[in-house]
Amino acid sequence: MAVDTPATIAILGAGPIGVEAALYGRFLGYDVRVWERGRIAENVLRWGHARMYTPFACVHSPLGRAALVAQDAAYRGPADDAFVTGREWVDRYVGPLAATDLLTDSIRERTDVLRVTRWSGSKGGCEHGDGDRDEMPFRILARGPRGEEIVETADIVIDATGVYQNANWVGPGGGPAVGETALRSEIEYGLPDAAGRERDRYAGRRVLLVGSGHSAAATAIALAALRRDHPETRVTWVTRDRADRDGGPVPRLVGDRLPARDAVAREANELARASRTPSASNGFEHLPGWRVDSIARDADAFRTRLAPDSQSPTNGPVRDAVFDRIIGNVGYRPDHGPESELRVHLCPTTEGPFELAAALGEGPHARGNAAYRPADAGEEPDAPGDRSEADGESTAPSARVLVTAEPNYYVLGAKSYGRRSDFLFLTGLHQIRDLFTIIGDRAGLNLYATAARLPH
Repeated sequence: MAVDTPATIAILGAGPIGVEAALYGRFLGYDVRVWERGRIAENVLRWGHARMYTPFACVHSPLGRAALVAQDAAYRGPADDAFVTGREWVDRYVGPLAATDLLTDSIRERTDVLRVTRWSGSKGGCEHGDGDRDEMPFRILARGPRGEEIVETADIVIDATGVYQNANWVGPGGGPAVGETALRSEIEYGLPDAAGRERDRYAGRRVLLVGSGHSAAATAIALAALRRDHPETRVTWVTRDRADRDGGPVPRLVGDRLPARDAVAREANELARASRTPSASNGFEHLPGWRVDSIARDADAFRTRLAPDSQSPTNGPVRDAVFDRIIGNVGYRPDHGPESELRVHLCPTTEGPFELAAALGEGPHARGNAAYRPADAGEEPDAPGDRSEADGESTAPSARVLVTAEPNYYVLGAKSYGRRSDFLFLTGLHQIRDLFTIIGDRAGLNLYATAARLPH
């Protein structure tokens, strides 16, 4: 739905995609306001020690680079072929971009958006659409850094809040294990720096790791490295899948276009295989096809019950085990609470917006080479879409999949992929570019191609 400048665009989330979307909107003359519950790029900073799977060339936009050079002619970002850590990405690109004159006054940190609604007309009263309601601006209710409640109005809302702050459960069937809800704050669901800054927390401890994705793989590798210096450390790695895929629990993609990612999967799978050989020590154990049934706190340790995932909860073998630390790298899901009063059709499998989910294909698990790309191939050089992230292939047919049933409400970034774990940064740039062709009703609009031709 076309909206002319200087309309107000509210962007939820000041992560890399939120900041890039804000920059694009500001260049086009929109009044942009960014709401961030924590710090700039808060989710990235939580895994800031980890090195990215893609080079810097694939995690910044030509428009962002142009804005930084315009702000400071001496700006030099990382080399295009550098594989930076999350912290370096924030310190040398995302953070400085958010601090440019174009954006700094538009971003409100430590402000949590509680609800997004229309100013008039409820979702329940317009099942088949309501023209009057659709013309009403959005009402945004938020809680500020001092606990005060804030209400503002926006013509367009772009949700780029991501998923990293909303982890899945480690229990059976994707639900909580018994006791897990009460212990949520004591379980690590992110990517800990177990071999680095947080080594004292894990060294010499009994550690339970749950999960079989690339985050779990990276954690398994870090814990194995920690054991080399602290062999008294004990690691039990539980994966729900019984069958080994390509020789291990972590899926490897045929012809993976991201070699660094494939190397992590390969090394983690080797650790899992080695742990099951007759000569293996009992310090690193892999339990394929097991689940976590219950977790309880006992003094300074966790008491857990583990069981084979294929068995009934009422019979069969179980294992009662005690751990000092639990790491649940079992994926993430979007939080749809703030937009619950808006008409957003969600995929029942991925929990992402339905049209995009249907275009990407079924299933919440990593496809690796799948990413959003518009239908037209006539890109300008250096524009997102001309070079994908490490040549990752894309499946979404066109910009129309960004449109939701709620006029002028859009979801970008990792949240748009729902539970899927194959979202890439350049995917988000494709989305931003295409979204503003819809908002501005200008089919050929591509600021990235224009910025790429500027000297730098």
